[in-house]
Amino acid sequence: MWLSLLPPWQAPDEPKHFEYVRLLAERPGLLAFADSGAPADPELQRWIIRSMDQQRFWWYGHAPGYDAARPPQSFQDIWVRGMHTATYRSSPAYYLLAAALQPADRLWGLYLARALGLLLAGLAVLLIGLAARELFPEAPLIRYGAPALAALHPMAAFLSAGVNNDALANVLAAFAFFLLARLLARGASPARLALLLLAVAAAILTKRTTAYLLPTLLVLLMALPAARTRRPALGLGLGALSALGLTGLVLGWLRAGGWVGLPQATRFLLSRYFFNEPDQLDRIVRHLGTPGIGRIFLDQLIGMHRGFWGSFGWQVLPLPGLLEALLAVVTAVAALGILRRVLTGGDRPVQRAALVSAAAAVALVIGAALAFFAAYLDQPYAPPPQGRYLFAAWGPVCLLLTAGLAAWLPPSRQWAALKALMAGLLILDGVVLLGLVVPFYYR
Repeated sequence: MWLSLLPPWQAPDEPKHFEYVRLLAERPGLLAFADSGAPADPELQRWIIRSMDQQRFWWYGHAPGYDAARPPQSFQDIWVRGMHTATYRSSPAYYLLAAALQPADRLWGLYLARALGLLLAGLAVLLIGLAARELFPEAPLIRYGAPALAALHPMAAFLSAGVNNDALANVLAAFAFFLLARLLARGASPARLALLLLAVAAAILTKRTTAYLLPTLLVLLMALPAARTRRPALGLGLGALSALGLTGLVLGWLRAGGWVGLPQATRFLLSRYFFNEPDQLDRIVRHLGTPGIGRIFLDQLIGMHRGFWGSFGWQVLPLPGLLEALLAVVTAVAALGILRRVLTGGDRPVQRAALVSAAAAVALVIGAALAFFAAYLDQPYAPPPQGRYLFAAWGPVCLLLTAGLAAWLPPSRQWAALKALMAGLLILDGVVLLGLVVPFYYR
């Protein structure tokens, strides 16, 4: 339904991502630009802009740099700040896959690329369900609730219906999450370890948003022995302190100029892939000392929570305030439930280790998003909070939400709770589609 109801170009950055897809389909061999502002095919950008105009892109409330008296002729005229094209620093992995499916007609190609995203999202749901079954086979609210949440979450469905390289990155991250769950549940073997590392490498090389997977593996190595102790709360507490200490060492290294001391070629390679601008990391480190940074980050977290549950289009269509408040209560109850599970002895050690690792994965994604925002505190254009970054850790998020809710219920009531969860998600989907999206785009 999302694929057919969402008008073209209304998913975040969809014009830029589709441009990359069509460039690879129409001009094989072109992988990246040397200059982020120069279009490789000006005619293609003009065609996309004409289509945006035909589809009333500006009328729906997202018109950066648009002047009706001087219609834009390139993406640089529209996106007056930031990256003008996805090809500047994005891995070609997803785009090569989407380009292979492109027909001659460009508009049909847009919908085929969207269909690919939905197919990959379905595969991610399957992998999340398999991971939940490995870790919590005896808990129906987690085993079946995690994939149900992944499938029926309206914001996830909206993002999957757009053309975006998150589609491939997120399914590879879900594959790594499943392999990690299987390794915990069945034990390590050379084949499982090799496949897990291969999946992590493939995800990171597809998109930088999955780089959290590497430190998550380190957290798991610390969490599993701690979870096996007689006093898991003490062991996990010491592990958390160790992780904070390691984070402090990294920040201290950055503030002391350790980044600048790296070879220039290394810094160029890392900057090109992990940062939008060459000085972005320096700005992040400098702005961490900004007065009131704690309050700024708190506002960003609140915005990310809102964006995670629902901020549609180009973040112009939020959920109603009362619904946002209700979902905030659900999130808080789940978070408290995770603390209860981890700090008590009800779960098996591998389950506690999985929950701690999942929490670390989500915390790392949030930390990276906050760092990204911090880089632009002194810029005239500051990107708004975007909860969509959390879908890079979609498996851990679904596990934490359902396991946290299940912590408050006896096993005998989990089947009823599972039915209530699925009914609630279907109602939420109906409210979003029929109460928000359709009236907004088809009024």
